[in-house]
Amino acid sequence: MINNPLLDAPNSHTFYAFLPLAHTLELVCELFFFGARARLAYGHPTTMTDDGTSITAGQLGDLRVAQPTFLAGVPLILDRIRKSLATKLESRSIFWTQLFKYACAYKNFWLGLGYDTPIVNRLVCKRVQAQLGGRVKFIFCGGAPLSADTQKVMKAFLNIKIMIVSLLALICSRILLTFLPFTF
Repeated sequence: MINNPLLDAPNSHTFYAFLPLAHTLELVCELFFFGARARLAYGHPTTMTDDGTSITAGQLGDLRVAQPTFLAGVPLILDRIRKSLATKLESRSIFWTQLFKYACAYKNFWLGLGYDTPIVNRLVCKRVQAQLGGRVKFIFCGGAPLSADTQKVMKAFLNIKIMIVSLLALICSRILLTFLPFTF
């Protein structure tokens, strides 16, 4: 699922790394993407989004600059991304806030039935995706359980696949290492 698009065009993919290498999921993902010849972009959790605590007003966050296609994170960081998106949404008028809430419920309904919503994707989701660089396809989440609300909002507005790595990161490491496109 992951390695087929990577092997076809590895130079078109970027992995955004911001967790410490002591985190097993981050280490394994970096090894995988390095082995797949994809680009790696390094950042910090406080500089990810435009309104990060270490970003000067008017400067772009790391995600908008790097435009990653893959990122790995822990639920705390994904909650920060969701709160950043919610803060930007709440700064708009009540009309836009209600429209986004309706679009999220509408899209989650159709996603639950196995359908996609191309009109919502084009009119609403594209603007939200631009906050994360506009190209994120997969998010690997591990280390703790991800809240259902965060997962629904991220899947609906970002139009991404979230791969939840729970229980033992070492089992996931072994699974990812079996898909490396090179041999040792």
